Amino acid sequence: MNCHQVGNKATREILPGILRESDSHFDAWDQRVQMGPMGAGMNGMYRRLGPQREMFADWTDRIASGEAPTQIPPRPTGIERNIVVTLWDWGTETDGRTDSTPSDVRDATVNANGLIYGVVQPSDILRFWIRLSIGRRTSRFHRTPTHSV
Repeated sequence: MNCHQVGNKATREILPGILRESDSHFDAWDQRVQMGPMGAGMNGMYRRLGPQREMFADWTDRIASGEAPTQIPPRPTGIERNIVVTLWDWGTETDGRTDSTPSDVRDATVNANGLIYGVVQPSDILRFWIRLSIGRRTSRFHRTPTHSV
């Protein structure tokens, strides 16, 4: 809810150990959102949903029972077809959480064709691209001095 992209594996699934120790999917979701370094903040956001938290349990129950969407989502039409998104993992096998941004979140019009910055947690690496090249997919990194051991 605040440290994972919604829809990825971590937000779609509850670990089997949590499910075994829970009386219901509702209880399992309450436990799931308390996990990890951002657990306290994520739990606070989740609890503010109040009674709407039941939808997470209902959704989990329905999927566990084999429910799937009955309709195929419509293909994009018009201007929605004018975007191409290319993704790749820019971290390494030893990196923890990573985030990147191509612009200032307060003003997305700045930095056109500029560097894309990425940070790696919990290391001291700042990774950046001079130019995003779909064909080459290149990057370089700068190790930032920290007080970590």
